[in-house]
Amino acid sequence: MKLRKVFFSMLACALSLVFMFAFAACDTNKGPKVDSVKLDVTTVTLGPGDTQRLKATVTLSDGTEGEVEEWTSSAENVATVTRGVVAAKAAGTATITAKAGDKTATCTVTVENITVEISKPTLSLERGSEETLTATVKKDGSAVATETVDWASSDELIATVDENGKVTALREGSATITATRHGANQKATCEVTVTWTKPAGYEAIEYYEQNKVPTNKWGYWNDPANYVGGKSEMIEAYYQDSTEGSEAGKINLTFKVDERDGGANNSSIIQITYRSSKGQDGGKLEVNHNYRLDFTLTSSVAGKIEMNTIGKDPKPEATEIVAGENNLSVEFRHGDWGVNYPAGNYDNVESAAFFLLGLLGAPGETVNVSIDKLHWTDLGEADEKTEKPDFSTKIPDMSGATESSLTLVTDGIDTDKYDIKTTDEGNSYTVKYTNVESDTYERIIFTIPEGANVANCNTFAFTIKNDGTETMKLRLDLNGTVATKDPNGTDIFECAVKSVAEGASTKTDTQWGGTTISIEAGATATIYITYQPDGDHGTPVEMQMCFDTAYENDAHNKHSGNVTIGGFKFKNVTAE
Repeated sequence: MKLRKVFFSMLACALSLVFMFAFAACDTNKGPKVDSVKLDVTTVTLGPGDTQRLKATVTLSDGTEGEVEEWTSSAENVATVTRGVVAAKAAGTATITAKAGDKTATCTVTVENITVEISKPTLSLERGSEETLTATVKKDGSAVATETVDWASSDELIATVDENGKVTALREGSATITATRHGANQKATCEVTVTWTKPAGYEAIEYYEQNKVPTNKWGYWNDPANYVGGKSEMIEAYYQDSTEGSEAGKINLTFKVDERDGGANNSSIIQITYRSSKGQDGGKLEVNHNYRLDFTLTSSVAGKIEMNTIGKDPKPEATEIVAGENNLSVEFRHGDWGVNYPAGNYDNVESAAFFLLGLLGAPGETVNVSIDKLHWTDLGEADEKTEKPDFSTKIPDMSGATESSLTLVTDGIDTDKYDIKTTDEGNSYTVKYTNVESDTYERIIFTIPEGANVANCNTFAFTIKNDGTETMKLRLDLNGTVATKDPNGTDIFECAVKSVAEGASTKTDTQWGGTTISIEAGATATIYITYQPDGDHGTPVEMQMCFDTAYENDAHNKHSGNVTIGGFKFKNVTAE
C-alpha cells in the first residue's frame, strides 16, 4: 500500500514538472504584445464614390512594428473598408476601426452629399454640329461655385468634348459624355446620338494596304504600324457625285491627328490615293505621258500637304495651304501599265493622284478636308519610259524532272487545327484543316532534303488537289538559308520570285513575298514557283503553307478543308 502511495506521489511530481515546462515553453513562444495602434488621420471627409487609404502604425512591446489584424466599419451603407482602403458609399457618418491584439484606433469618415448634375442627360446632334453642355457640382443640393469638372468622351471618333463642355459630332453612332468632379469620383453623364443624312451620290472610300488601291478607285491608308511615321485615325472617308468640270468624285475626309513622327515635315500618316491605268484596264490616263493635276482642296485648318510627283526629281517641298479653299496643281508622269507585279495579282498601279494629308492639324485635332474639281491635263509623251510587262502566263517545262520527297516538320503544328497524314511512300500528304482563321497565318512547313540538289535548280513544282466542297485559298512560299530585313526590321527568308499555276488562279505579292493560290472544289492544280538559288536568300531549304489566308478581305473568318499535296519536283528551267 505504501509502495502504491509512493508511486502515485512520484507520478504527480513528474506530471507537475511536465506541465510546468509546457507552460514555460508556451510562454517562451508567445510573441511581444501590441502596445499601440495609430492611424495617420482620425477624420476624413469624402464624397460618394471617393476612396482613401488609411495608414496604420502598430507598435509592439519590443519596439518593432506589427500589422493590423482586422478592419471594420460601423456603417457599411455609408463607407466600407478593405485592408485600409475606405470606399465612400452614401451620405452619412461611419467609424472605421483598425484592430491589432487588444488595441484599436478609429477614424471618423464623413460622406458628404455631393453630386454632379449635367444640363442634358441625352443629346441628339447632326454630324458636324456642336452643342455646349454645362455641369454643376452640388453639396446638399446647393451649387458650389469653386468646384470644377473634367470632361471626357467614350468614343472620340464619334463625338468629342473640350474642357468647356462643347460637344462636336463627328460620325454616326453613340458616345457617352462624362463630367467628373475634379480630383474626385462624382460624375454625371450625357448619352449623345449622332445622326447623319448621307449626301446624294455618297459612297464610302475604303481602306487599302499601301500601294494596293484597285484601278480607277479612291482609297486611303493610315497604318503606321509597319512604317516609321506618326499616327492619324480616319473618322469618315467618302466621295460624292462629281461637280461640273470635275473628272472624279468629290472627296470628303474627316480624320483625327494622334501624333507626329518628328521627321523633316513632322507628318502623321493619312494618305488618299486615286489610281488609273488606261493601258491595262481602261482608266483615265495614258501610260508614259506627263500630266498636270489641277484641283481644289478645302481644309478646316491651315498646314501643309504632300502631293505625288512621279518621275520628278528632286521631290518638291510640302505645299502650304490655308484654312479654307486652296486651288492647287501638281505635275507627274504616269508610267504604269496596270500592274506592278506578275499577271493575275493586285491591280496595283502608280497613283494618278496621291495626297499625304497628315501634315494638316495638330496632335489631338480633328481635321475636315474635301478635294474637288479634279482635272488632268495631258502634257504629252514623257521622255522617261516604263516598258510594258508581259502579262501572259508561262508554264515552265518540268518534263524530265524527278520527284523529290519533302519532310513535314511536325514541331509547332497546331494539332487542333491540322490533321496531316503521309501517303505514297512519303511523297504525298493529306491535310485536313479545321477552323483556321483567315488572318492568323498558322502555317505548316516541309523541309527540302539535301539530296534534292536544289542549288542547281531555279524552279519548284508540286500538285495539290482540293478534296473539299468549297473553293480554298492557300498561301505559300519557299524559305532560303539567308535572312534579309523587311520594313519592320524583321528577318525574312522567303525567296520565291513568282508563281504560276495550271488549274488554279494565283496572286503573287513580290513586295511582301508569297503567293496565294485559289483552287475550286474538286480541282487539281500544279503550282510552279520560280526562285533564285544564288539570290539574297541563298538556297531554298523549306516550303511553308498557310491555308485560307486573309488575302481577299475575309479577315477573321474561319475555314475548314481537306487537300492532297504531292509530286514535289525541282528543275533548272531555262528562261525564255
